[in-house]
Amino acid sequence: MALNRRTALNLGLLLLVALLGAVVWLEPGLKEPAQQETPLTALTSQQVQQLRLKNGHGELLLQRQGDGWALSEPLTVAADPFQVEQLLRWLTVASLQSYAAEGLDLAKFGLERPQATLSAKGMELSFGDLDPLNLRRYLLLNGVVHLVAKNDLTDVTSGWSHFVSPVVIPVAAKIESLALPGLGVITQGEKGWHYEGPTPPASADAMQILVDGWRSASAIAVEPAVTAGGERVAITFADDRPPLLLMLSRTDDTLILRPESLGIEYHMALQQDAMLFKWSDPAPAIDGEKQ
Repeated sequence: MALNRRTALNLGLLLLVALLGAVVWLEPGLKEPAQQETPLTALTSQQVQQLRLKNGHGELLLQRQGDGWALSEPLTVAADPFQVEQLLRWLTVASLQSYAAEGLDLAKFGLERPQATLSAKGMELSFGDLDPLNLRRYLLLNGVVHLVAKNDLTDVTSGWSHFVSPVVIPVAAKIESLALPGLGVITQGEKGWHYEGPTPPASADAMQILVDGWRSASAIAVEPAVTAGGERVAITFADDRPPLLLMLSRTDDTLILRPESLGIEYHMALQQDAMLFKWSDPAPAIDGEKQ
């Protein structure tokens, strides 16, 4: 029996809907619903008291001390809070996709011999290769393989010197005296700073400028100590901190300060030489200001 026009139209519409449904079903990337992004762990940074990192450079231990962090192994020195924070962020990075590790060939993901492992609160996070298709990083945690968008491993593949604080003098430290080669000795007295040496400053303000320069001194990089010799810098503090003894060296473009017995050296821009070892006259008064 011939179909009337209305019936034919309805059948045509049904066929079109079926074809569209097939296209949607077969379209790559649309077979599975998008997975919800969840953090690797529920830890907060304040819950973590220590971090142990192992990589091709060896092993290091970071421990929380008060409001800051310190490197405890392979040496004891203040840690750079910014670099520690970069490690902590790995613990809560969003997992975009995950698979049970059981039965998987972990070598295919670079997780049989990971590039680094980061341990915290009894958990060990392993860092594998990149997925070549979407450049996501493979991580292994608690028997589960995760894919994450964070793929730069600089934070976890660096050596211990990468995590040393670049600040020469701790922020909370109160300088009592500075003994500087070629300049003399500056000491805190009841009425301000007192100077002894061959080249007195033009004013008391010049001494304060120099002290402030030391309070803010920060390195471009911290390296394992390899420099020998140099001139001695001695800094004492008003609190119970032990004196800070540094050896001073210079190259064509770098000022190097090497703390005695710490095994590190601070590499600083040579321009800081004038801030730390030369008098700076205060800025001239603006016209109209009281002299």
